Amino acid sequence: MVSRSVKNFGKAMIFVSGPSGTGKTTALQRFIERNSGFTLLRASSILKVCGRPTHNLTFEELDENQVVLRKWLNRGSFGSATIWDGHTVIPCSEGLFYLPLKFFAGLPIHALIFLQTDPSVLATRAGLNDSCTAQLAELQDIELVHMREVAESLKCQFAIIPSSNPILLEEALLQYGIIPSSN
Repeated sequence: MVSRSVKNFGKAMIFVSGPSGTGKTTALQRFIERNSGFTLLRASSILKVCGRPTHNLTFEELDENQVVLRKWLNRGSFGSATIWDGHTVIPCSEGLFYLPLKFFAGLPIHALIFLQTDPSVLATRAGLNDSCTAQLAELQDIELVHMREVAESLKCQFAIIPSSNPILLEEALLQYGIIPSSN
């Protein structure tokens, strides 16, 4: 794996998503440990710090959480390349909650990365039986489609990376973390 201290990274924000259990947080934390020019933000951690619930939510609570996240992000002054670990589609008791495209508008997102995982691996990690694999595959496909829509609306770079390939993820993060100068 590439490991280096990065000094020429701009204020790029890279949004990384994928189904729960795909290994996003673990992979991103390992990357951050080796690459000091990056900062990791976890949507769930920000919400917890702000006193917001993060599990078993209604659509109304999810809407409120997005308002809190957006206010937090708008106040932020990001001095390094920022990796944002979150979701664009969130399952809840009322169905699937899609983060609205307007949520992302105006944020300094330079690229989106979707970590894709074999649904049977997701089922095993969640302690579910094989009968849930098709549902997990469908949820993953739905989130992937919505991430593409977000990338298109922002006119930014988009990559699909297998979660089983940490080297490819690291290369993409390093590439997307650099904002070319306008000179």
